[in-house]
Amino acid sequence: MKNGIKTDFEELKLKLFAIQKKVQLNEIGKYQVADFDKEFYSEIGMNWADVCVTPNIPPKSLEPQFYPEPRYVITPFFDQVNWLFSQLLDVFAGIEGFGFWKVELFGRLGNMANRFKNKFPQHNAQELLSAIIHEAFCCLEELEDGIFESFAVAFGNEIVDDYLDKYDKTQFLSPEETLDYFTSKGVLPNE
Repeated sequence: MKNGIKTDFEELKLKLFAIQKKVQLNEIGKYQVADFDKEFYSEIGMNWADVCVTPNIPPKSLEPQFYPEPRYVITPFFDQVNWLFSQLLDVFAGIEGFGFWKVELFGRLGNMANRFKNKFPQHNAQELLSAIIHEAFCCLEELEDGIFESFAVAFGNEIVDDYLDKYDKTQFLSPEETLDYFTSKGVLPNE
């Protein structure tokens, strides 16, 4: 409940399905960078709660930094992933406690993107985005059930997902299984 209004998780699931449908129909947008972000964006990419989505890893600073290094998602599809993250921000930002667990949410989405691209190196943008959306569904269901876990403070940009057993981190869906999942939910793939 936020501001006395109960979160309608079914409505949020429909929003996620709508995003997945856009992905399946190849109606993927590109993140529109605001003028004040252009210099920052062109140098290292966009930062989503300590996750930086970029085409290249930026050089490490030789100066000590107050904040830890972000979690990087290095991908040629960085514009599409940034677009997706902006869409997911719109879905999740209204849920109570978002400021508390947003680092875990975007960290998990970033981890999923990295695990997926490492396991399926020949992936395309649609497959990568679908894997990320599937993880977003998992997060939403955990939030709905009250079992979403996050640290109170993310020291060193660490998240709960970083401490899962190796088995848990390798058990995710192939591109075909992801499409089957969304098809079973009524989101039909582009034919």
